[in-house]
Amino acid sequence: MLKTLERYQKCNYGAPETNVSAREALELSSQQEYLKLKARYEALQRSERFVAAILLATYSGLLYGLYVPDWQFNVSASTSSLPPIIGKIESAKNVSME
Repeated sequence: MLKTLERYQKCNYGAPETNVSAREALELSSQQEYLKLKARYEALQRSERFVAAILLATYSGLLYGLYVPDWQFNVSASTSSLPPIIGKIESAKNVSME
């Protein structure tokens, strides 16, 4: 009868111990995986913030550098090095109409 009780205890109480250790191993591996994913997520957040800061600096610099307060440019005829094109176009129209 003692042997039967010992076999019963080994069969019923021995298996859950291996199950518990497997469960603990699974929890440990999931915890390690969670920590790896958390570290990767934080690294991605840092790089995303860095890229956002670079873009903000670039766009701010362009906005400041390209700012023109009145958007009116005055080019005087005496300082222009280009020949007057408008006069030639008008004279070409007059010649073709005659």
